[in-house]
Amino acid sequence: MVKRFALFLGAGAIAAAATVVGLGSIAQATTGTGALDCPTLSVFNPTHYGLEVGATATCTIDNSGVADGPVDVFIKSSDLGTTTLTGTASGGTITFTYTAPANGCNTGIVAYGAAGTLANNSVISGGNSAAGFAYLSPSGTLVTCLSGSPSPSPSPSPSPSPSPSANPSPSPAPFGGVLAATGDNTPVQILALILLVSGLSAVIGGTLAWRRRRM
Repeated sequence: MVKRFALFLGAGAIAAAATVVGLGSIAQATTGTGALDCPTLSVFNPTHYGLEVGATATCTIDNSGVADGPVDVFIKSSDLGTTTLTGTASGGTITFTYTAPANGCNTGIVAYGAAGTLANNSVISGGNSAAGFAYLSPSGTLVTCLSGSPSPSPSPSPSPSPSPSANPSPSPAPFGGVLAATGDNTPVQILALILLVSGLSAVIGGTLAWRRRRM
């Protein structure tokens, strides 16, 4: 009975971990079937068209699969935020017009639909990555986003060298340390890892308890 309960508990925890990982994947942005197509713009790189700051371009998102009528188009930039436009879908093709802001810099990607599905770069270079715009200067070079110029800081005064100390005895890393060592884990990944380890521990514990009862 103990073994069955432990195995049931472990299996449940492992299943919960798999569910958490699945939900985390769903929450991530995905590249859709719609391809960004800007025939009046030059290709800047395999994933971006070059668009001069202040200039206007009319583009399409081909094979989007959305119903005819108005549809939201998003220009997303980690530097400028998100600009929402209203495009028009007809026969699965979304047409929209976008004017690059005067302070445009670096690059932005294009998304469409209520869920913000990313347009792909299959028209630009035959790939299936997120596609968008590179903000260019009148000379055709990429405009780099500038931050405030840092004020000069005084040179640090030299500090005395620390005295050598004996190497401490190694101590076992706590479970939290193991999680930290895995890199930039998202909360979803950490929760899934905890559930997975708990499930495996329950399965092993139940098996050992069953063996002790038989002995």
